[in-house]
This record gives sequence, C-alpha cells and structure tokens, in this order.
Amino acid sequence: MTPAAEKSGSAHLAASANGAYVHAMSLVLLVCGVASLVAALPAAVFLPGAGTAAVRDEPERSRSVIAPEPDAGQ
Repeated sequence: MTPAAEKSGSAHLAASANGAYVHAMSLVLLVCGVASLVAALPAAVFLPGAGTAAVRDEPERSRSVIAPEPDAGQ
C-alpha cells in the first residue's frame, strides 16, 4: 500500500495507485523499446559491417607484410 492509501485506509486508492504505476512502467518500456529500434536503424546503415571492402581487404594486407630475416648469428 502507498503511504497516502495507508493514511486514508482506502483500498480503492491503493488499487488505483498500483494501476497507475503499472501503466506508467509499461509506457516507459514501450517508449524505450521504440527508441532502441530507432537508434539501431542508423547504426545498421552507417556503421561498417562484415560485407564492406575495408574488412575484406584487411587479411590481404596482413599477408603482404614482409617477414623479418632470421638472425645470422643463430
């Protein structure tokens, strides 16, 4: 029970406060879910993915590095 409902002793007030809290929480979760989807769309479009040329060229560049010559003293 909420403090105001305890003071008044009203079960109807407690049920109403509980309903308002649950309703507000569901709206907040809905808004956060929509906001995360809206934020994910530009990230999916503008951030580089596995299919970009820069990522595909990366292993080729690492293979073209000249290996150091072994020490002649060994």
